[in-house]
Amino acid sequence: MYKYRQYDPTKFKICEVFNMIHVIEDKCIGCNACIRTCPVPNANRYDGKVVRVNPEECIQCGECVKNCGHGARYYDDDIEIFMDMIKKKKVSLIVAPAIKTALDGRWRHILKWLKDMGVNEVYDGSFGADICTYMHIKYMERHPDAKIISQPCAAIVIMRKSTNPSLSRICRRYSHRFYAVRYMCANI
Repeated sequence: MYKYRQYDPTKFKICEVFNMIHVIEDKCIGCNACIRTCPVPNANRYDGKVVRVNPEECIQCGECVKNCGHGARYYDDDIEIFMDMIKKKKVSLIVAPAIKTALDGRWRHILKWLKDMGVNEVYDGSFGADICTYMHIKYMERHPDAKIISQPCAAIVIMRKSTNPSLSRICRRYSHRFYAVRYMCANI
């Protein structure tokens, strides 16, 4: 198992803010459907004409894209880059267990299709949760009075921090996905 030294989950920062949700201003009529469906109160700003994304608050959930009836919202789609990559490089996927519920009975077909297209291996990302739990236990053994909140979903971490800045003890970076990737890079 990959060993981390000096692990302190309260000292890492949320990943850089990036904006993958965009607005086509010519199509936005300011109907505010995006604001009504957004789970984060300050993720959108209406200037009287156009509703713009506030990348500091947006959790990239895509609700605004799904609910914009005017086609004014879109997200960055990197599927073409990914498909090109699997043709040129050895690529392995770490798949979240949620794929089984998110894609209902189609998930096996999608993973088979990806393998047929060139994906080298597909791994169940839940093994990273075991590593994450182990690392948190080790941290708590070294710091018995420490209090941390661990949450693997970056969207939830960003939302909680933006709506309640007092959550200073939230573990922001080292999720089960991070550990799964680190383990794979070191051992596979």
